[in-house]
Amino acid sequence: MRWDETALHAIEADDPTLTELRISRGFDFPVPGYEVGNYFPTDCDDDDDDDANNNFARLGTAIGNSTHLTTMDFRGHFRNEDVLSDLLARNEDFLEGIKRNTSIVDLKLDWCHLSESASGHAILKAVRESNGYQLTKFSMHQCRFGDEGGHDVLTPVLARCSNLEDVSINSCTIGNDNLQNIITAFGGLPHLERLSFGGSNMNGTAGFQALAGLLRDPNCNLHTLCLVNTGIDDASATILADALSDNHQLKTLNLNANNIGNGGAAAFAMALGNNSSLKELFLGVNRGITNSGWVDIAVALCDPSSINATYSSNHTLQRVANDASDLPTCLNTYLATNSHNVKRQIPMQKIVVQHQDHLDMEPTFEWGLKILPLVVAWLDRVQVVLDLTEDGVKLMSLHKLNAINQFIRAMPADLERDVICES
Repeated sequence: MRWDETALHAIEADDPTLTELRISRGFDFPVPGYEVGNYFPTDCDDDDDDDANNNFARLGTAIGNSTHLTTMDFRGHFRNEDVLSDLLARNEDFLEGIKRNTSIVDLKLDWCHLSESASGHAILKAVRESNGYQLTKFSMHQCRFGDEGGHDVLTPVLARCSNLEDVSINSCTIGNDNLQNIITAFGGLPHLERLSFGGSNMNGTAGFQALAGLLRDPNCNLHTLCLVNTGIDDASATILADALSDNHQLKTLNLNANNIGNGGAAAFAMALGNNSSLKELFLGVNRGITNSGWVDIAVALCDPSSINATYSSNHTLQRVANDASDLPTCLNTYLATNSHNVKRQIPMQKIVVQHQDHLDMEPTFEWGLKILPLVVAWLDRVQVVLDLTEDGVKLMSLHKLNAINQFIRAMPADLERDVICES
């Protein structure tokens, strides 16, 4: 067996330059930081390999004493799961080192089993039993939860690590029961800002119901939710869309590469009318969304039915796809308008552009002539704020005259009474 003695000695010496440690079989691509390679060769599977056990115990002791190690990446392999779990079972010193460590804030598990007695289960159990574990970032990739025991070890870890800010459970075989329990645990993480299940199996609506409950939680602080390639259909999309109406924290929702159609797009379009926080709603590579679905979202950003409807449209959403070349021109226009730095200009610009042929004043008539000076003042302010061209200034002047004319024609008696009173 080959060992990276340089890295092992550096860990034992608590080298301040060693902040990232990858424990793997040594077959994967190099990454920044030290890598301890060939810890788990396929031919080292008997209990009498004292070299393997001693060095693994040394590594665990060094991890426990380290004050500079911040990231640990534990990489297993499905074909060697028995070897990995046996090696961990024989080396309690390694797991004790994980329990004692207080410097690691970023833990990664790749290609591990989480069922009872498996390698990932042993690592997470050590984290659960640790003293003062302060993880802020946790990720799992290509891990298998198994029929039993997966969430039983993970959910207590999530509950204990209350400082978690970023959690990724990507391309994992989870199962609905595990998924619901895991998502429920996220409700107790007040600092969680980013959550990803990209590529993990989330068939059925139960997991999305749990996610919707998390989004509705007033204590939910999620800013980014990634659900790329998780099998979302229109029914699941509608569940998530309904939750957005009650969420005012989420800024990015990535639903690329799913099975969403026009029904799901319509549900999100409706939700956007009650949401003012979401800036990115990625719906790319959902083949079921046609031009009709994209137009529904465009109308949510700029409803042309009336001035009030335009004003009450969504002025926050800025992106819906990584490649916007196939989107309707009107949708790209409204997304660009929503990206304006000065937010008060956005509804002004939409109203002026969308209603440039005729500014219908009828919705304001219920307030009588007292609203007319405010309308004229607003049109003057639009002229200044939007820095209109000469033609634009002329157009605004015509709008003011047209607005006054609409009030005169609609309220001749009120106007006559006000003139008599003033004279």
